[in-house]
Amino acid sequence: MRRQLAQLGGGSGGGGGGGSGLGLSAEALVGGLTGVVFQLVVYPADLVKARLMTQDGVQARVVARRILREGGLRGFYRGASVTILRAFVINAAGWPALKLAQRHLGII
Repeated sequence: MRRQLAQLGGGSGGGGGGGSGLGLSAEALVGGLTGVVFQLVVYPADLVKARLMTQDGVQARVVARRILREGGLRGFYRGASVTILRAFVINAAGWPALKLAQRHLGII
C-alpha cells in the first residue's frame, strides 16, 4: 500500500521525505506553506491579543474595531511579513524532520 501511495505521490517513498512519497524539497515546501497559511489565519487574533496586553481595561472588540478603523483589513496584517517569513522557514525545516523521525520510529 505504501509503495502504491508513493507512486501516486510521484516520489520513491524513501527519498528522505518521511515515507509520504514526497521528496525532501516537496516536504519542505508543504511544511513552509502550512506555516504561512497558519500565520495568515492566526495573525489578526495575535495582533489583537498583543495590543490588549498593553492596554488596561479595554475589550478585544474595541481593539479590533480600532485596528479596522485605522488601517482597514490591512491593519490586521501590519508587521506580519517577518512573522510569515519566519513561519515558512521554521516549518520548511520542521515538517521534513518530523516526518523523518516518524518514519524511523515506525509511526508512519
